[in-house]
Amino acid sequence: MGKASFVSLLDKCRELVLAKENLIVESAFRKSDGAVLKSIFKGYKIIHVNCRTSNKMTIARFEQRALSGERHHGHLDTDNVQELSSFLNAGIFELKIAGAIRIDVCTSDFDSQLYSEAKGRVLEEYAN
Repeated sequence: MGKASFVSLLDKCRELVLAKENLIVESAFRKSDGAVLKSIFKGYKIIHVNCRTSNKMTIARFEQRALSGERHHGHLDTDNVQELSSFLNAGIFELKIAGAIRIDVCTSDFDSQLYSEAKGRVLEEYAN
């Protein structure tokens, strides 16, 4: 299901690019997605906001979400914790998009002022 929804996401991106729309795309992109995203957004200014925290924090948040009862059981989150851990350790989510403007944001502290700084930088890059 995850791969099918990702293909659908990319199809929608292509559709919006052909319509010359501005868009924001959010996902847990993988290292291997960089070339595909670069080809879809050829001719666009790509502002890549990369949200980061420690692997330990990512796993803790994933487990909290999985056990919250708020997500459909079809996501199989509780079964996927070990897989996520190995993906994080292998750097699978270390996305790089050639030519993109990359803004790294530490998401360890949701009360941090870094979010407003990142938003300011995104708006500044978008305006230029």
